[in-house]
Amino acid sequence: MKPDALRGMSKEDILNRFQPNCCVQCNVVLHETTTGNRRTARGCMCSDCYYAELGQEIEEHPIGIPRRRRGS
Repeated sequence: MKPDALRGMSKEDILNRFQPNCCVQCNVVLHETTTGNRRTARGCMCSDCYYAELGQEIEEHPIGIPRRRRGS
């Protein structure tokens, strides 16, 4: 990276570029290949926390509703 490119960046952007992200729920350091890195509205999450939260939401609000058959 060129030094001129860093001059236009905010301090927060520079720190985020060089420091690894952590999961917002369990604070594990995120690596794409080992823990996964899912970006959500709340921040970055590891795959375990992401799918656990997604599973809870699906349990609370099912995607499909069973239908009754008419006739026989």
